[in-house]
Amino acid sequence: MTGLSVLAVTKTYRVELPRADALSSLIRFFSGRSPTRAFNALEDISFSLAPGSALAVCGPNGSGKTTLLKVLAGIAAPSGGSVTFAGKKVCLLGFASILQDRLSVRENARLCAVFFELPGSAAENAEKIMEAGALSDLCNARAGELSAGMRLRLPFMAALLSGADLYLIDEALAVGDAAFRAKCLAGLNALRQRGAILVFATHDQALARAMADTALMLEAGRMTFLGPVGGLPAPAQAAAPGEAFLAGLKRFALLYEQLKAAGFRLKESARATDEELLLAHTASWLARLKANDLTPEEERSRALPHSRDILPLAWRMAGGTIAAARAAAASGGLGVYPPGGGHHAFPGGGEGFSPVNDIAVAARVLLRDGAVKRPAVIDLDAHQGNGTAFIFADGAVKTFSAHRADGYPARRVRSSMDVDLPAGADGAAYLAAVKRGVEDFLELAQPDFVFALCSADAYEGDALGGLKVSEQGLRQRDEFLFKTLAEKKLPACLVLSGAYSAPEAAARINFNTIQAAAAAFGAAGAELNV
Repeated sequence: MTGLSVLAVTKTYRVELPRADALSSLIRFFSGRSPTRAFNALEDISFSLAPGSALAVCGPNGSGKTTLLKVLAGIAAPSGGSVTFAGKKVCLLGFASILQDRLSVRENARLCAVFFELPGSAAENAEKIMEAGALSDLCNARAGELSAGMRLRLPFMAALLSGADLYLIDEALAVGDAAFRAKCLAGLNALRQRGAILVFATHDQALARAMADTALMLEAGRMTFLGPVGGLPAPAQAAAPGEAFLAGLKRFALLYEQLKAAGFRLKESARATDEELLLAHTASWLARLKANDLTPEEERSRALPHSRDILPLAWRMAGGTIAAARAAAASGGLGVYPPGGGHHAFPGGGEGFSPVNDIAVAARVLLRDGAVKRPAVIDLDAHQGNGTAFIFADGAVKTFSAHRADGYPARRVRSSMDVDLPAGADGAAYLAAVKRGVEDFLELAQPDFVFALCSADAYEGDALGGLKVSEQGLRQRDEFLFKTLAEKKLPACLVLSGAYSAPEAAARINFNTIQAAAAAFGAAGAELNV
Protein backbone atom coordinates (compact mmCIF):
# COMPACT_ATOMS: atom_id res chain seq x y z
CA MET A 1 0.00 0.00 0.00
CA THR A 2 1.31 3.45 -0.91
CA GLY A 3 0.61 6.86 0.54
CA LEU A 4 -1.41 9.66 -1.02
CA SER A 5 0.48 12.55 -2.63
CA VAL A 6 -1.20 15.78 -3.74
CA LEU A 7 1.05 18.28 -5.50
CA ALA A 8 0.06 21.84 -6.47
CA VAL A 9 -3.51 20.87 -7.37
CA THR A 10 -5.65 23.60 -8.90
CA LYS A 11 -9.21 23.21 -10.15
CA THR A 12 -10.56 25.96 -12.41
CA TYR A 13 -14.11 26.34 -13.66
CA ARG A 14 -15.61 28.83 -16.09
CA VAL A 15 -18.42 30.89 -14.57
CA GLU A 16 -20.78 33.24 -16.32
CA LEU A 17 -19.97 36.91 -15.98
CA PRO A 18 -22.66 39.12 -14.39
CA ARG A 19 -24.41 41.78 -16.38
CA ALA A 20 -22.27 44.50 -14.86
CA ASP A 21 -22.86 47.28 -17.38
CA ALA A 22 -25.20 48.32 -20.15
CA LEU A 23 -22.96 47.23 -23.00
CA SER A 24 -22.43 43.66 -21.75
CA SER A 25 -26.17 43.31 -21.09
CA LEU A 26 -27.01 44.36 -24.65
CA ILE A 27 -24.36 42.08 -26.16
CA ARG A 28 -25.72 39.13 -24.23
CA PHE A 29 -29.30 39.98 -25.13
CA PHE A 30 -28.70 40.16 -28.89
CA SER A 31 -26.02 37.47 -29.26
CA GLY A 32 -27.28 34.89 -26.80
CA ARG A 33 -23.69 34.33 -25.70
CA SER A 34 -22.60 34.56 -22.09
CA PRO A 35 -19.05 35.76 -21.44
CA THR A 36 -17.28 33.82 -18.71
CA ARG A 37 -14.37 34.21 -16.35
CA ALA A 38 -12.07 31.74 -14.66
CA PHE A 39 -12.93 30.71 -11.11
CA ASN A 40 -10.44 28.76 -9.04
CA ALA A 41 -12.36 26.35 -6.84
CA LEU A 42 -8.99 25.03 -5.63
CA GLU A 43 -5.65 26.79 -5.83
CA ASP A 44 -2.21 25.25 -5.30
CA ILE A 45 -3.17 22.52 -2.81
CA SER A 46 -0.34 20.24 -1.72
CA PHE A 47 -0.06 17.59 1.01
CA SER A 48 0.93 13.98 1.51
CA LEU A 49 -0.51 11.25 3.72
CA ALA A 50 1.12 8.03 4.85
CA PRO A 51 -0.80 4.73 5.15
CA GLY A 52 -2.92 4.63 8.30
CA SER A 53 -3.31 8.41 8.56
CA ALA A 54 -6.47 10.53 8.58
CA LEU A 55 -6.96 14.05 7.24
CA ALA A 56 -9.87 16.32 8.25
CA VAL A 57 -10.71 18.89 5.57
CA CYS A 58 -12.38 21.88 7.21
CA GLY A 59 -13.68 25.22 6.06
CA PRO A 60 -16.91 27.17 5.50
CA ASN A 61 -19.46 26.31 2.82
CA GLY A 62 -18.08 27.08 -0.62
CA SER A 63 -14.45 26.81 0.46
CA GLY A 64 -13.66 23.85 -1.84
CA LYS A 65 -13.95 20.84 0.46
CA THR A 66 -16.19 18.76 -1.80
CA THR A 67 -14.26 19.80 -4.91
CA LEU A 68 -11.05 18.55 -3.31
CA LEU A 69 -12.64 15.18 -2.52
CA LYS A 70 -13.91 14.90 -6.11
CA VAL A 71 -10.41 15.55 -7.44
CA LEU A 72 -8.92 12.97 -5.06
CA ALA A 73 -11.56 10.45 -6.13
CA GLY A 74 -10.94 11.06 -9.82
CA ILE A 75 -14.50 12.30 -10.38
CA ALA A 76 -13.10 15.68 -11.43
CA ALA A 77 -9.75 16.11 -13.14
CA PRO A 78 -7.43 18.78 -11.73
CA SER A 79 -6.75 21.76 -13.98
CA GLY A 80 -3.19 21.75 -12.73
CA GLY A 81 -0.99 19.69 -10.44
CA SER A 82 -1.23 15.98 -9.73
CA VAL A 83 -2.72 13.37 -7.41
CA THR A 84 -0.75 10.16 -6.90
CA PHE A 85 -2.17 7.08 -5.22
CA ALA A 86 -1.90 3.38 -5.98
CA GLY A 87 -4.71 1.40 -4.39
CA LYS A 88 -8.46 0.98 -4.18
CA LYS A 89 -10.49 4.13 -3.48
CA VAL A 90 -13.96 4.40 -1.99
CA CYS A 91 -15.78 7.69 -2.32
CA LEU A 92 -18.81 8.57 -0.20
CA LEU A 93 -20.13 11.72 -1.86
CA GLY A 94 -23.89 11.88 -2.31
CA PHE A 95 -23.98 8.11 -1.76
CA ALA A 96 -27.73 8.10 -1.03
CA SER A 97 -28.24 8.25 -4.81
CA ILE A 98 -27.14 4.59 -5.03
CA LEU A 99 -30.33 3.44 -3.32
CA GLN A 100 -33.62 2.67 -5.06
CA ASP A 101 -36.68 3.29 -2.90
CA ARG A 102 -38.87 0.72 -4.69
CA LEU A 103 -36.39 -2.12 -4.19
CA SER A 104 -36.12 -4.13 -1.01
CA VAL A 105 -33.39 -3.68 1.57
CA ARG A 106 -31.79 -6.94 0.38
CA GLU A 107 -31.86 -5.85 -3.26
CA ASN A 108 -30.33 -2.49 -2.37
CA ALA A 109 -27.66 -4.25 -0.32
CA ARG A 110 -26.74 -6.25 -3.45
CA LEU A 111 -26.53 -3.00 -5.45
CA CYS A 112 -24.18 -1.57 -2.83
CA ALA A 113 -22.04 -4.73 -2.88
CA VAL A 114 -21.61 -4.41 -6.64
CA PHE A 115 -21.10 -0.64 -6.57
CA PHE A 116 -18.35 -0.79 -3.95
CA GLU A 117 -16.78 -3.87 -5.60
CA LEU A 118 -16.88 -6.16 -2.59
CA PRO A 119 -15.01 -9.42 -3.33
CA GLY A 120 -17.17 -12.54 -3.55
CA SER A 121 -20.79 -13.04 -4.55
CA ALA A 122 -23.22 -10.14 -4.36
CA ALA A 123 -25.78 -12.30 -2.52
CA GLU A 124 -23.37 -13.26 0.24
CA ASN A 125 -22.06 -9.73 0.55
CA ALA A 126 -25.61 -8.38 0.77
CA GLU A 127 -26.17 -10.53 3.86
CA LYS A 128 -22.94 -9.22 5.41
CA ILE A 129 -23.95 -5.62 4.70
CA MET A 130 -27.39 -6.07 6.26
CA GLU A 131 -25.92 -7.81 9.30
CA ALA A 132 -23.31 -5.08 9.78
CA GLY A 133 -26.02 -2.44 9.42
CA ALA A 134 -28.44 -4.24 11.80
CA LEU A 135 -30.98 -4.45 8.97
CA SER A 136 -31.36 -8.22 8.56
CA ASP A 137 -34.82 -8.21 10.15
CA LEU A 138 -35.94 -5.65 7.56
CA CYS A 139 -34.45 -7.41 4.54
CA ASN A 140 -37.77 -7.60 2.66
CA ALA A 141 -38.95 -4.08 3.43
CA ARG A 142 -38.78 -1.47 0.71
CA ALA A 143 -35.86 0.90 1.16
CA GLY A 144 -38.24 3.83 0.82
CA GLU A 145 -40.02 2.71 3.98
CA LEU A 146 -36.89 3.14 6.13
CA SER A 147 -35.83 6.31 7.87
CA ALA A 148 -33.10 8.35 6.18
CA GLY A 149 -30.52 7.26 8.75
CA MET A 150 -31.31 3.56 8.38
CA ARG A 151 -31.25 3.73 4.58
CA LEU A 152 -27.78 5.25 4.59
CA ARG A 153 -26.46 2.35 6.64
CA LEU A 154 -26.45 0.19 3.50
CA PRO A 155 -23.93 2.13 1.37
CA PHE A 156 -21.92 3.18 4.41
CA MET A 157 -21.44 -0.35 5.71
CA ALA A 158 -20.75 -1.61 2.17
CA ALA A 159 -17.97 0.95 1.92
CA LEU A 160 -16.48 -0.16 5.23
CA LEU A 161 -16.54 -3.81 4.06
CA SER A 162 -15.00 -3.03 0.67
CA GLY A 163 -11.39 -3.38 1.80
CA ALA A 164 -10.41 -0.07 0.20
CA ASP A 165 -7.08 1.62 0.79
CA LEU A 166 -8.39 5.20 0.61
CA TYR A 167 -11.72 6.41 2.00
CA LEU A 168 -13.05 9.81 0.85
CA ILE A 169 -16.09 10.95 2.84
CA ASP A 170 -18.05 14.18 2.47
CA GLU A 171 -19.72 15.32 5.71
CA ALA A 172 -21.42 11.99 6.62
CA LEU A 173 -18.55 10.40 8.55
CA ALA A 174 -21.04 8.23 10.37
CA VAL A 175 -24.76 7.63 10.03
CA GLY A 176 -27.70 6.69 12.24
CA ASP A 177 -28.28 7.06 15.96
CA ALA A 178 -25.58 7.55 18.57
CA ALA A 179 -24.89 3.85 19.08
CA PHE A 180 -24.62 3.13 15.39
CA ARG A 181 -22.45 6.22 14.82
CA ALA A 182 -20.06 4.90 17.45
CA LYS A 183 -19.95 1.58 15.57
CA CYS A 184 -19.16 3.41 12.29
CA LEU A 185 -16.37 5.43 13.86
CA ALA A 186 -14.91 2.31 15.46
CA GLY A 187 -14.96 0.63 12.05
CA LEU A 188 -13.12 3.53 10.45
CA ASN A 189 -10.49 3.46 13.18
CA ALA A 190 -10.02 -0.27 12.61
CA LEU A 191 -9.47 0.37 8.90
CA ARG A 192 -6.84 2.96 9.71
CA GLN A 193 -5.04 0.49 11.96
CA ARG A 194 -4.68 -1.92 9.05
CA GLY A 195 -3.21 0.91 6.93
CA ALA A 196 -6.16 2.54 5.16
CA ILE A 197 -6.07 6.31 4.61
CA LEU A 198 -9.09 8.41 5.59
CA VAL A 199 -9.85 11.86 4.14
CA PHE A 200 -13.09 13.45 5.31
CA ALA A 201 -14.73 16.85 5.04
CA THR A 202 -16.46 18.18 8.13
CA HIS A 203 -17.68 21.31 9.91
CA ASP A 204 -17.39 19.55 13.26
CA GLN A 205 -13.99 20.38 14.74
CA ALA A 206 -14.58 18.11 17.74
CA LEU A 207 -15.05 15.20 15.35
CA ALA A 208 -11.98 16.27 13.38
CA ARG A 209 -9.85 16.22 16.53
CA ALA A 210 -11.23 12.82 17.55
CA MET A 211 -10.75 11.08 14.20
CA ALA A 212 -7.87 12.80 12.39
CA ASP A 213 -4.21 13.35 13.08
CA THR A 214 -3.83 16.06 10.40
CA ALA A 215 -6.14 18.91 9.44
CA LEU A 216 -6.40 21.08 6.36
CA MET A 217 -8.34 24.34 6.41
CA LEU A 218 -9.69 25.79 3.16
CA GLU A 219 -10.93 29.32 2.53
CA ALA A 220 -12.15 30.31 -0.96
CA GLY A 221 -10.23 27.39 -2.49
CA ARG A 222 -6.94 28.27 -0.83
CA MET A 223 -5.20 26.33 1.91
CA THR A 224 -4.95 28.47 5.05
CA PHE A 225 -3.77 25.76 7.45
CA LEU A 226 -2.12 22.36 7.19
CA GLY A 227 -0.74 20.66 10.26
CA PRO A 228 -1.48 18.58 13.35
CA VAL A 229 -5.18 18.57 14.11
CA GLY A 230 -4.53 19.97 17.59
CA GLY A 231 -3.41 23.23 16.02
CA LEU A 232 -6.51 23.59 13.87
CA PRO A 233 -7.65 27.23 14.11
CA ALA A 234 -11.30 27.91 14.75
CA PRO A 235 -12.73 29.24 11.46
CA ALA A 236 -14.01 32.78 11.72
CA GLN A 237 -17.50 31.70 10.69
CA ALA A 238 -17.74 28.38 12.55
CA ALA A 239 -20.10 29.77 15.18
CA ALA A 240 -20.55 33.18 13.60
CA PRO A 241 -23.94 33.11 11.82
CA GLY A 242 -26.18 32.71 14.87
CA GLU A 243 -24.04 34.82 17.17
CA ALA A 244 -23.43 37.46 14.50
CA PHE A 245 -27.16 37.66 13.86
CA LEU A 246 -27.86 38.34 17.53
CA ALA A 247 -25.09 40.94 17.62
CA GLY A 248 -26.64 42.59 14.57
CA LEU A 249 -29.97 42.97 16.36
CA LYS A 250 -28.28 44.74 19.27
CA ARG A 251 -27.36 47.66 17.04
CA PHE A 252 -30.93 48.87 16.66
CA ALA A 253 -31.31 50.15 20.22
CA LEU A 254 -28.08 52.15 19.78
CA LEU A 255 -29.16 53.37 16.35
CA TYR A 256 -32.57 54.57 17.56
CA GLU A 257 -30.96 56.56 20.37
CA GLN A 258 -28.65 58.26 17.88
CA LEU A 259 -31.53 59.04 15.54
CA LYS A 260 -33.65 60.56 18.32
CA ALA A 261 -30.69 62.65 19.48
CA ALA A 262 -30.30 63.93 15.90
CA GLY A 263 -33.94 65.07 15.80
CA PHE A 264 -35.54 62.23 13.86
CA ARG A 265 -39.00 61.13 14.94
CA LEU A 266 -39.61 57.40 15.25
CA LYS A 267 -43.02 55.94 14.46
CA GLU A 268 -44.02 52.35 15.14
CA SER A 269 -45.35 50.68 11.99
CA ALA A 270 -48.50 48.63 11.64
CA ARG A 271 -48.09 44.92 11.05
CA ALA A 272 -48.57 43.57 7.54
CA THR A 273 -51.69 41.51 6.92
CA ASP A 274 -51.69 37.88 5.82
CA GLU A 275 -53.07 39.03 2.47
CA GLU A 276 -50.11 41.34 1.99
CA LEU A 277 -47.60 38.61 2.80
CA LEU A 278 -49.32 36.36 0.26
CA LEU A 279 -48.49 38.87 -2.48
CA ALA A 280 -44.92 37.52 -2.38
CA HIS A 281 -45.12 34.24 -0.43
CA THR A 282 -46.96 30.95 -0.65
CA ALA A 283 -49.78 29.91 1.64
CA SER A 284 -47.67 26.98 2.83
CA TRP A 285 -44.89 29.28 4.05
CA LEU A 286 -47.43 31.55 5.73
CA ALA A 287 -48.70 28.48 7.60
CA ARG A 288 -45.15 27.61 8.69
CA LEU A 289 -44.63 31.18 9.91
CA LYS A 290 -47.74 30.88 12.04
CA ALA A 291 -46.82 27.43 13.32
CA ASN A 292 -43.28 28.63 14.12
CA ASP A 293 -42.06 25.04 14.18
CA LEU A 294 -38.85 24.84 12.16
CA THR A 295 -36.74 21.86 13.11
CA PRO A 296 -33.04 22.31 14.02
CA GLU A 297 -32.13 20.84 10.62
CA GLU A 298 -34.38 23.36 8.86
CA GLU A 299 -32.81 26.16 10.87
CA ARG A 300 -29.39 25.07 9.64
CA SER A 301 -30.34 24.48 6.01
CA ARG A 302 -32.28 27.75 5.76
CA ALA A 303 -29.75 29.76 7.81
CA LEU A 304 -32.54 30.86 10.15
CA PRO A 305 -30.94 30.49 13.59
CA HIS A 306 -33.11 31.34 16.59
CA SER A 307 -36.14 30.84 14.35
CA ARG A 308 -38.54 30.87 17.31
CA ASP A 309 -37.60 34.53 17.74
CA ILE A 310 -37.19 35.41 14.04
CA LEU A 311 -40.36 34.04 12.43
CA PRO A 312 -42.85 36.03 14.55
CA LEU A 313 -41.16 39.22 13.29
CA ALA A 314 -42.31 38.55 9.72
CA TRP A 315 -45.52 40.61 9.89
CA ARG A 316 -43.85 43.54 11.64
CA MET A 317 -40.88 43.47 9.26
CA ALA A 318 -43.06 43.54 6.14
CA GLY A 319 -45.37 46.12 7.68
CA GLY A 320 -42.49 48.49 8.38
CA THR A 321 -41.20 48.36 4.82
CA ILE A 322 -44.72 48.78 3.43
CA ALA A 323 -45.23 51.88 5.61
CA ALA A 324 -41.88 53.40 4.62
CA ALA A 325 -42.49 52.69 0.93
CA ARG A 326 -45.94 54.24 1.05
CA ALA A 327 -44.53 57.32 2.79
CA ALA A 328 -41.85 57.73 0.11
CA ALA A 329 -44.31 57.22 -2.75
CA ALA A 330 -46.82 59.67 -1.29
CA SER A 331 -44.24 62.40 -0.63
CA GLY A 332 -42.06 61.81 -3.65
CA GLY A 333 -39.13 61.70 -1.26
CA LEU A 334 -37.63 59.36 1.32
CA GLY A 335 -39.03 56.60 3.51
CA VAL A 336 -36.91 54.66 6.01
CA TYR A 337 -37.41 51.38 7.84
CA PRO A 338 -34.09 50.32 9.44
CA PRO A 339 -34.86 46.61 10.19
CA GLY A 340 -36.06 45.86 6.63
CA GLY A 341 -34.16 44.10 3.89
CA GLY A 342 -35.04 40.37 3.91
CA HIS A 343 -33.61 39.84 0.44
CA HIS A 344 -32.82 36.10 0.83
CA ALA A 345 -36.42 34.95 1.37
CA PHE A 346 -38.06 33.05 -1.50
CA PRO A 347 -41.81 32.69 -2.10
CA GLY A 348 -41.85 29.24 -0.51
CA GLY A 349 -39.65 29.93 2.47
CA GLY A 350 -37.41 32.26 4.37
CA GLU A 351 -33.66 31.83 4.58
CA GLY A 352 -30.50 33.75 5.36
CA PHE A 353 -31.89 35.56 8.46
CA SER A 354 -34.90 36.60 6.32
CA PRO A 355 -38.28 35.23 7.45
CA VAL A 356 -40.03 37.07 4.62
CA ASN A 357 -38.97 39.20 1.67
CA ASP A 358 -40.37 42.49 2.92
CA ILE A 359 -39.01 44.35 -0.13
CA ALA A 360 -40.97 42.12 -2.50
CA VAL A 361 -44.10 42.39 -0.37
CA ALA A 362 -43.90 46.20 -0.27
CA ALA A 363 -43.16 46.49 -4.00
CA ARG A 364 -46.22 44.43 -4.85
CA VAL A 365 -48.36 46.42 -2.44
CA LEU A 366 -47.34 49.64 -4.22
CA LEU A 367 -48.01 48.07 -7.63
CA ARG A 368 -51.37 46.73 -6.49
CA ASP A 369 -52.37 50.13 -5.15
CA GLY A 370 -51.24 51.93 -8.31
CA ALA A 371 -48.77 54.06 -6.33
CA VAL A 372 -45.89 53.19 -8.68
CA LYS A 373 -45.48 51.68 -12.14
CA ARG A 374 -41.80 50.79 -12.48
CA PRO A 375 -40.25 50.08 -9.06
CA ALA A 376 -36.68 48.86 -8.87
CA VAL A 377 -34.42 47.40 -6.19
CA ILE A 378 -30.82 48.54 -5.64
CA ASP A 379 -29.23 46.01 -3.30
CA LEU A 380 -25.83 46.96 -1.84
CA ASP A 381 -25.64 44.20 0.76
CA ALA A 382 -22.41 42.17 0.70
CA HIS A 383 -24.49 39.04 -0.09
CA GLN A 384 -26.42 38.63 -3.32
CA GLY A 385 -30.16 39.29 -3.11
CA ASN A 386 -31.13 35.87 -4.45
CA GLY A 387 -34.67 35.78 -3.10
CA THR A 388 -35.56 39.20 -4.52
CA ALA A 389 -34.08 38.27 -7.90
CA PHE A 390 -36.12 35.05 -7.97
CA ILE A 391 -39.40 36.72 -7.02
CA PHE A 392 -38.98 39.37 -9.71
CA ALA A 393 -37.55 37.14 -12.42
CA ASP A 394 -40.59 38.12 -14.51
CA GLY A 395 -39.10 41.60 -14.90
CA ALA A 396 -42.01 43.46 -13.30
CA VAL A 397 -39.50 44.91 -10.85
CA LYS A 398 -35.93 45.43 -12.03
CA THR A 399 -33.24 44.31 -9.61
CA PHE A 400 -29.61 45.32 -9.10
CA SER A 401 -27.21 43.62 -6.69
CA ALA A 402 -23.55 44.47 -5.95
CA HIS A 403 -22.06 41.79 -3.71
CA ARG A 404 -19.17 39.50 -2.91
CA ALA A 405 -18.65 37.03 -5.75
CA ASP A 406 -18.28 33.96 -3.55
CA GLY A 407 -19.58 32.82 -0.16
CA TYR A 408 -23.22 33.04 0.91
CA PRO A 409 -25.69 32.48 -0.66
CA ALA A 410 -24.67 29.32 -2.47
CA ARG A 411 -27.99 29.26 -4.33
CA ARG A 412 -27.91 32.39 -6.47
CA VAL A 413 -30.46 33.73 -8.92
CA ARG A 414 -29.50 36.20 -11.62
CA SER A 415 -30.68 39.74 -10.99
CA SER A 416 -31.55 42.15 -13.78
CA MET A 417 -27.97 43.32 -13.23
CA ASP A 418 -25.34 41.80 -10.93
CA VAL A 419 -21.94 43.16 -9.97
CA ASP A 420 -19.59 40.54 -8.50
CA LEU A 421 -16.85 41.82 -6.21
CA PRO A 422 -13.85 39.66 -5.30
CA ALA A 423 -13.48 38.63 -1.67
CA GLY A 424 -11.52 41.26 0.21
CA ALA A 425 -12.31 44.06 -2.26
CA ASP A 426 -11.23 47.40 -0.80
CA GLY A 427 -13.05 50.72 -0.80
CA ALA A 428 -11.66 51.99 -4.09
CA ALA A 429 -12.64 48.87 -6.05
CA TYR A 430 -15.99 48.67 -4.30
CA LEU A 431 -16.96 52.29 -4.92
CA ALA A 432 -15.90 52.20 -8.57
CA ALA A 433 -17.97 49.06 -9.22
CA VAL A 434 -21.03 50.34 -7.35
CA LYS A 435 -21.01 53.74 -9.04
CA ARG A 436 -20.63 52.34 -12.55
CA GLY A 437 -23.21 49.63 -11.92
CA VAL A 438 -25.84 51.92 -10.37
CA GLU A 439 -25.52 54.50 -13.13
CA ASP A 440 -25.89 51.86 -15.87
CA PHE A 441 -28.75 50.15 -14.06
CA LEU A 442 -30.78 53.33 -13.64
CA GLU A 443 -30.24 54.15 -17.29
CA LEU A 444 -31.49 50.74 -18.39
CA ALA A 445 -34.29 50.23 -15.85
CA GLN A 446 -35.78 53.76 -15.93
CA PRO A 447 -37.60 53.23 -12.60
CA ASP A 448 -40.09 55.58 -11.00
CA PHE A 449 -39.35 54.31 -7.47
CA VAL A 450 -36.34 52.65 -5.80
CA PHE A 451 -35.99 50.30 -2.84
CA ALA A 452 -32.46 50.96 -1.59
CA LEU A 453 -30.91 48.22 0.52
CA CYS A 454 -27.80 49.82 2.04
CA SER A 455 -26.41 47.45 4.62
CA ALA A 456 -23.29 47.79 6.75
CA ASP A 457 -21.89 44.32 6.06
CA ALA A 458 -19.43 45.47 3.40
CA TYR A 459 -17.54 47.07 6.31
CA GLU A 460 -14.00 45.80 6.85
CA GLY A 461 -14.83 44.79 10.43
CA ASP A 462 -17.89 42.72 9.55
CA ALA A 463 -17.77 39.03 10.55
CA LEU A 464 -19.70 37.71 7.54
CA GLY A 465 -19.41 40.23 4.71
CA GLY A 466 -15.95 39.36 3.38
CA LEU A 467 -15.28 42.83 1.92
CA LYS A 468 -12.83 45.46 3.18
CA VAL A 469 -14.60 48.81 2.91
CA SER A 470 -13.99 51.48 5.54
CA GLU A 471 -16.68 53.51 7.30
CA GLN A 472 -15.68 56.47 5.14
CA GLY A 473 -16.01 54.33 2.03
CA LEU A 474 -19.54 53.30 2.99
CA ARG A 475 -20.43 56.92 3.70
CA GLN A 476 -19.22 57.84 0.20
CA ARG A 477 -21.31 55.00 -1.24
CA ASP A 478 -24.44 56.28 0.46
CA GLU A 479 -23.82 59.93 -0.41
CA PHE A 480 -23.38 58.98 -4.07
CA LEU A 481 -26.48 56.77 -4.21
CA PHE A 482 -28.94 59.12 -2.55
CA LYS A 483 -27.61 62.22 -4.27
CA THR A 484 -28.11 60.38 -7.57
CA LEU A 485 -31.66 59.31 -6.68
CA ALA A 486 -32.62 62.78 -5.41
CA GLU A 487 -31.25 64.48 -8.54
CA LYS A 488 -33.30 62.11 -10.69
CA LYS A 489 -36.34 62.83 -8.48
CA LEU A 490 -36.75 59.15 -7.69
CA PRO A 491 -38.57 58.41 -4.40
CA ALA A 492 -36.66 55.93 -2.29
CA CYS A 493 -37.46 53.47 0.49
CA LEU A 494 -34.30 52.81 2.52
CA VAL A 495 -33.83 49.53 4.42
CA LEU A 496 -30.62 48.53 6.19
CA SER A 497 -30.64 44.71 6.24
CA GLY A 498 -27.72 42.85 7.83
CA ALA A 499 -24.74 44.02 9.86
CA TYR A 500 -22.45 41.63 11.70
CA SER A 501 -19.71 43.82 13.14
CA ALA A 502 -19.62 45.15 16.69
CA PRO A 503 -23.03 46.70 17.49
CA GLU A 504 -21.47 50.13 18.10
CA ALA A 505 -19.76 50.17 14.69
CA ALA A 506 -22.82 48.80 12.89
CA ALA A 507 -25.10 51.39 14.52
CA ARG A 508 -22.69 54.17 13.58
CA ILE A 509 -22.56 53.05 9.93
CA ASN A 510 -26.36 52.72 9.75
CA PHE A 511 -26.76 56.19 11.26
CA ASN A 512 -24.39 57.63 8.65
CA THR A 513 -26.45 55.96 5.91
CA ILE A 514 -29.70 57.50 7.13
CA GLN A 515 -28.00 60.87 7.54
CA ALA A 516 -26.71 60.73 3.94
CA ALA A 517 -30.15 59.81 2.62
CA ALA A 518 -31.92 62.48 4.66
CA ALA A 519 -29.44 65.16 3.56
CA ALA A 520 -29.87 64.29 -0.13
CA PHE A 521 -33.68 64.37 0.10
CA GLY A 522 -33.90 67.33 2.47
CA ALA A 523 -35.47 65.12 5.11
CA ALA A 524 -33.43 65.96 8.20
CA GLY A 525 -35.54 65.36 11.30
CA ALA A 526 -38.11 63.42 9.30
CA GLU A 527 -40.39 60.71 10.64
CA LEU A 528 -38.89 57.22 10.36
CA ASN A 529 -40.69 53.90 10.62
CA VAL A 530 -39.53 51.39 13.24
